[in-house]
Amino acid sequence: MNIATLYHQLHQIGFVKSQYEFSKLCGRKKTWFSAIKAANRTVSVSALYTLAQNLKYQAQRPSPVQFDLAFASAQLFKQLEKRCGNATKRS
Repeated sequence: MNIATLYHQLHQIGFVKSQYEFSKLCGRKKTWFSAIKAANRTVSVSALYTLAQNLKYQAQRPSPVQFDLAFASAQLFKQLEKRCGNATKRS
């Protein structure tokens, strides 16, 4: 899952209103997401994990987007598992 695609999906459903909010959801400073996009950098495992945990937590609260958040969180955890698994295979 591409981080920019995820941002747009969360923005579209009204869960985040700005890139600043999304950056905070990833546990980063408010300009982090725009910097990542501008530099075309890979998102750190730490930021992905924080985002996945925050989405999982929010998905446990009743809301109209509860299912969407749970799905996004699960997808991020799969991506993390794959990324971390690949890292241990190279060692």
